[in-house]
Amino acid sequence: MLRVEEVAGLLNLSVKSVRRLVTRGKLPRLNGVGIVLIPVKALERYIEQSLSC
Repeated sequence: MLRVEEVAGLLNLSVKSVRRLVTRGKLPRLNGVGIVLIPVKALERYIEQSLSC
């Protein structure tokens, strides 16, 4: 599981952009206590889909 800030760093995006992807359903999330976590496999799928476009 990765925090939004970690995903932003990996994708070279702002935290706000990653949160937007989560809101739009492009990245699934799991809500922790006060934090949003993104499964690593979901991030990998998102990257693969982005590269194939």
